[in-house]
Amino acid sequence: MKKVVLTLVAGLSMQVAFAQKAMLTSAILDYRNGRLDKAKTEIDQASTNEKSAAMPKTWFYKGEIYTGLMESPVYKKNAPADASKIAYDAYDKYLKMEPNGEFSKTATTKRDGLYGVIVNEGVAFYNDKMYDKALETYMTAAQMRPNDTTAYVYAVYAAEAKEDYPKAKETYRKLISLNHKPLAHYKRMIDITQQVEKNNPETLKILEEARAKFPNDKDLMVSEASLLISSGRGKEAISKLDAAIAAETDPKKKSNLYAVLGTLHDQNKSPENALANYKKAVEADPSNFDAQYNLGVYQFNKGAEIYNRTTKMDYATYQKQGPKLEAQAKGMFQQALPYFEAAHKLEPTDRATMNSLSQIYMKLGRMADVEKMNKKMDETKKK
Repeated sequence: MKKVVLTLVAGLSMQVAFAQKAMLTSAILDYRNGRLDKAKTEIDQASTNEKSAAMPKTWFYKGEIYTGLMESPVYKKNAPADASKIAYDAYDKYLKMEPNGEFSKTATTKRDGLYGVIVNEGVAFYNDKMYDKALETYMTAAQMRPNDTTAYVYAVYAAEAKEDYPKAKETYRKLISLNHKPLAHYKRMIDITQQVEKNNPETLKILEEARAKFPNDKDLMVSEASLLISSGRGKEAISKLDAAIAAETDPKKKSNLYAVLGTLHDQNKSPENALANYKKAVEADPSNFDAQYNLGVYQFNKGAEIYNRTTKMDYATYQKQGPKLEAQAKGMFQQALPYFEAAHKLEPTDRATMNSLSQIYMKLGRMADVEKMNKKMDETKKK
């Protein structure tokens, strides 16, 4: 009796194995004959059976069949929503089982192409303002290629569009870990935590982390110092910059630090200290555009302030005081001029500098120079 039972079980096992192999064969034949609905049913069964799931060919053809469903004008509307992901995973599984097999080149090409297909599906959802679906799709793509930044970049847009700022920050951090524009991503996280979430302690932590990696970035210096001031830690901000200036030996870096300290004093309504530090910045490095420009702005604003007082005078007062004040204003404009001209030489296409120069030339009666500068602005606008 035992022999009979064993023979029957063995026979049954062979029949099951044969049936599953026959199911795979039927799926392949139906796929080749364009009967994709039947092929899908058959390949799904084959891929869930222990024996046929162990055959690499099962996974290659599952990828083929699901790709066919996506591309077919007849069957596309009935394809599963995640057909591209199923196809990608199937090709990927085949390649893991048989990296140098009969279908490896085809599977590699098609799997890699599906990554782009899935990213584009996310783009379509995003354009339709279906931000949840877009984000989900991008993250699916990101899981396929965890070291590729494309899907993560798109995912950030979707996360911010749906105002999922924790997810956005998480994704920015992933991009930073992949060394994709880390400075820009740190700055965006700072914007989110400070402007949107109003979380100054977290902002300061991110600033400190970013400053450790980018110690010479002026925007980060100013942001950190400004945040310290708004948190009642202004002395700490200034002492940090003073210490950094004292320790710095590179003239360009020292100049940047002076310029930041000048900006900080400017924001803190201390114009004399701002002026002193802008001058030190220019002395340390005359090629420091920001320092040259800010010095020009400082002198120009002083002149404009004096000049504006004359416009509010009645005729009698103007007769007594106006000409003297206008002369003082003109003197300030004259002092501003060399700084703006130096800034213009450093960055010839900067429109703010050109506009400032045009105004100064106008105040000084240099009409030919006004015309030249306006012409330059028109030319840069056309480019």
